[in-house]
Amino acid sequence: MSGPTTRGVTGGGIPRAHSGAIYIEAGGAPTLLKEDVELMISWVDRIWALLEERDNFGPGDNRERARRMIAEARQHYEAKLAKAR
Repeated sequence: MSGPTTRGVTGGGIPRAHSGAIYIEAGGAPTLLKEDVELMISWVDRIWALLEERDNFGPGDNRERARRMIAEARQHYEAKLAKAR
């Protein structure tokens, strides 16, 4: 049994929320805070550690594909870290 319909939710669906990124520029340059970028790098590392711990990659080259995606995400944030203040 479900409760009353939530605004924007029909058919007994689960209410969901989403957010969009907010980008701030100062003097025409993006504002990156070192602490924020370091936090994202630590989250990427944590995700990989959890994936490794669970070792549930399935068949084929899924482990290697996941490792490459994580490495790409980490490189993305490392590049931002070089520009952060």
